[in-house]
Amino acid sequence: MSGLFGAVTKSNCSQTLFYGTDYQSHLGTQKAGLAVFNHRLYRSIHSISTSQFKSRFIDEISQMPGNMGIGVISDNEPQPIIISSSFGTFAIVTSGLLTNKNQLAKEIMSHGGSFSELSGGENNSTEIAGKIIAQKQNVVEGINHLFKKIKGSLCLLVLTQKGIYAARDPLGHTTLIIAQKGKDIAVSSETCAFPNLGYQITKELNPGQIILLTKSGL
Repeated sequence: MSGLFGAVTKSNCSQTLFYGTDYQSHLGTQKAGLAVFNHRLYRSIHSISTSQFKSRFIDEISQMPGNMGIGVISDNEPQPIIISSSFGTFAIVTSGLLTNKNQLAKEIMSHGGSFSELSGGENNSTEIAGKIIAQKQNVVEGINHLFKKIKGSLCLLVLTQKGIYAARDPLGHTTLIIAQKGKDIAVSSETCAFPNLGYQITKELNPGQIILLTKSGL
């Protein structure tokens, strides 16, 4: 299980991203990561198996300014993963379980693909998801392509230059919630992230739904 959080703000999103991700800490105990877009992608990943999320990221968050960012608390695999594709570079975080990830990895490698992230000697599910998305011409086509190929359940956030794509798994096993504070928009695995940040819940994504969060709105 993992907890996801993303924010698009008019000003610097780093504090919202930091605290919003920390509120997901009950959903994972091994890894945590943040990615922010500010002309390019900045990423940080740490182990939280022996220390709290806040203590691992408090010194770094001020060095990651930007208006858009995503964060993850993960039970095992290091995230976010950064992928280069024909439609640009993006960062991706996921929550869920791919029961056919080994089959998908073999399929990617059979077409000349390779993997750089290993978790306990196994391929990283988030990297597999990112590589499958990158096979298509844009993010939305890629996510729909991914949803058709996977077995299991997967929610994800994809951070691009354009904004944050939020996609709920087609089976609806896990949730993604949208909330707003003025013109700032956030997405979270659980509503516990929003009250202390001053956000008001506006929408729960439907199973299989994809939404783009930008500085202009949804």
